Amino acid sequence: MTFELKLAGKRLAAAILIALAAVLALAATIAKGGGAGPVNAEAIAQAMDAEKDHVTPGELARWIL
Repeated sequence: MTFELKLAGKRLAAAILIALAAVLALAATIAKGGGAGPVNAEAIAQAMDAEKDHVTPGELARWIL
């Protein structure tokens, strides 16, 4: 089975631009790191118990807007 892809002109430029954007996004993600740090399970449980992790509908609406 042979797969042939013909790109020319604007399609070639668009394909290159998309590939470059994907590479740059991946590089930025890798450079920034995973963002995972030490996890303090007790602090997380306390925040959940105190409902500090809850968002009201009004807060959510403001974040979206």
